[in-house]
Amino acid sequence: MKKLSLILIWLLSLVAISIYVNENPEKIEIVKNYFNKNKTPELILDDGGEIQRQPGNSFIIEFQKMVSLSEKTAFIVHDENIKYFDKNSLKIYTQNGYVTNNLKFEKLNLPKVFTTARNGGVKTIFIYNNNEFALISSSKGGCFYASIVSLNNGKELF
Repeated sequence: MKKLSLILIWLLSLVAISIYVNENPEKIEIVKNYFNKNKTPELILDDGGEIQRQPGNSFIIEFQKMVSLSEKTAFIVHDENIKYFDKNSLKIYTQNGYVTNNLKFEKLNLPKVFTTARNGGVKTIFIYNNNEFALISSSKGGCFYASIVSLNNGKELF
């Protein structure tokens, strides 16, 4: 009898927890973001596997995988002065606020309102007069909004 009541209480608690998690997914996101907040992305270099071909409008695109990332990518810049493709010259911005320089990750200079909650983070990068700016997701007092940030000083412009 004691074992039966213990199993029944355990099953009821599982049902209650699954209903709570289903009704409040933002609570789970807060916990996930807390543990993944300062997680540096991992970069894996591939030897360049097979070349894949895909049709694109009136031409065929050929590509092959050269780099794998553990995080979502927001933007990639290749130095225009380098004629041939070089993995070391790539500048890769990730959604969680990191950038690669010579295949080593550095944290971007972002304001405290930056958030990755609700699939937020760095959405895109744009460059104007050699100054880099980012469109990011921000949160202040539970209110989510988009911001344009200067990556030189980390100040919110808009």
